[in-house]
Amino acid sequence: RMLLSVDLPNESEESAEFADYLSRTAREIFGENAHIAGEIVSTRDLKETFDRDNLFISIFTIVSIFLIVMLIFRSLSLPVVLVAVIQGAIWISMSASLLTGDISFMSYIVATCILMGATIDYGILFTSYYRELRATLPVKEAIVAAYKGSLHTILTSGTIMVLITAVIGPLFGNPAIEQIVRTLSVGCASAMFLILFILPGILSLCDKIVVRKGKKQEKASCSIN
Repeated sequence: RMLLSVDLPNESEESAEFADYLSRTAREIFGENAHIAGEIVSTRDLKETFDRDNLFISIFTIVSIFLIVMLIFRSLSLPVVLVAVIQGAIWISMSASLLTGDISFMSYIVATCILMGATIDYGILFTSYYRELRATLPVKEAIVAAYKGSLHTILTSGTIMVLITAVIGPLFGNPAIEQIVRTLSVGCASAMFLILFILPGILSLCDKIVVRKGKKQEKASCSIN
């Protein structure tokens, strides 16, 4: 067994090229049964499966949350709206990390799963208020009332997640973990922004689709009474 210590980052093009070179050289010298191991090699192996894993995880996460929201609201339009908003927040988070040069495939996969599952609750909360209030209020007043009903909860929960991950990130000595929590902080902040400022506009534009079933149920109830 041979141990090598190299001055290379855990994840970079140079590190991946070195791992490929080391693997070829080891097999040329010691035969096809030679193997190499280490952080750089593990990162390279994970990166090679990133596209397949990322596609599977993204589709599985989106479809699962879509089905859950659809069953809860008994609507096909609302899951599309909510999932699109949260996915937009994830893309904003990843774009910000990419622009700063601080992004890894592991942070992308982990952040996608956590953000989609954690922050969609904010959208569900606001939408639930809006649908209930639209039974008795016009669009503008229902949005204002939905803000009043959900703003405190969204800001409290979201701010805690944003601040905690932002503070914890620099405390980790592991760059990969630091990237993940920093990405979560930016993603949660983006989700809060989109839910509070973009989602209400989408709900008002799609009002007829969003509240159509609720109005039908209300009319049926009135006629029975």
